[in-house]
Amino acid sequence: MKIGIIGVNSLLGYELANKLIKKGYEPILYYHLDKSLCAHLPNLNKVSRIFKEKDFDFIFLISAKRIYEDFNSGTQELWDGNIQLPYKIINKFTNSTIIFSSSIFIYEDSKFAIVENSNIKPKTLYNETKIAGEIMVKFAKKYQIIRFSSIYGFHQNIKTFLPIIIQNAMLNKEIYLFGKGERKQNYIHVSDAAEYMIRSMKLNHSNILLGVDIKSYSNKEVAKIIQKYTPCSIKYKGIDNSLSVEYNNIVTQNLLNWAPKTTFETGISEIITTHKYNFNSLQSIE
Repeated sequence: MKIGIIGVNSLLGYELANKLIKKGYEPILYYHLDKSLCAHLPNLNKVSRIFKEKDFDFIFLISAKRIYEDFNSGTQELWDGNIQLPYKIINKFTNSTIIFSSSIFIYEDSKFAIVENSNIKPKTLYNETKIAGEIMVKFAKKYQIIRFSSIYGFHQNIKTFLPIIIQNAMLNKEIYLFGKGERKQNYIHVSDAAEYMIRSMKLNHSNILLGVDIKSYSNKEVAKIIQKYTPCSIKYKGIDNSLSVEYNNIVTQNLLNWAPKTTFETGISEIITTHKYNFNSLQSIE
């Protein structure tokens, strides 16, 4: 079986590659500019080299451009990574099954639990390009589109919510939350996110899947879990009018005959433990 992974330098791509290798597969791996995370992995190539290949059985399309400072900026970068690349892949590999990593943030805000076919209403340029990427993928002979919630893990981008408050808790011994910390969000551990993608390989028909955890957590609940593993104070400031969002992906769970296994508390404790170990190791070297 011939498998390609585009975006192996990302948190999800790196986890997916390692899981497939452990299962006995030999995926061909592709990265963009920075290969520091994945440099030790076998079959590693720059993404431009994929177009020298013939068809794959499966292509995992994880590569996507996200502007963390401003989701409405970086027009050309968003076009290149989120729209043009899927378009080129679909047109080149016409017989491949495309497994595409998308986002829950394309959904319209709702007071009711969001499901796989809930209404779409993008709020940023980034979300608009993710929808456009999905449209491209739907031209594939067969596809699986997985709309993930916030993927977290040790190698997560440091400019996102969880790494920021974990770092503040560990270094400054305090966490600041807006409002009363009541806003709920959904987080999926990277190991479970990768498992969603692997299990989707077995599906016979094209689908839109919802890659979320079973439960959403308020920011206050998140802070209290972090507080259990690294002592810190929790402080509140300003207001937070953002809508809490719940999800129900029972359709996806039934299709895959599987549900996420990593509890949020387990995932957070592993991240903090790893950070503490690395910090202590550096101190001992000094």
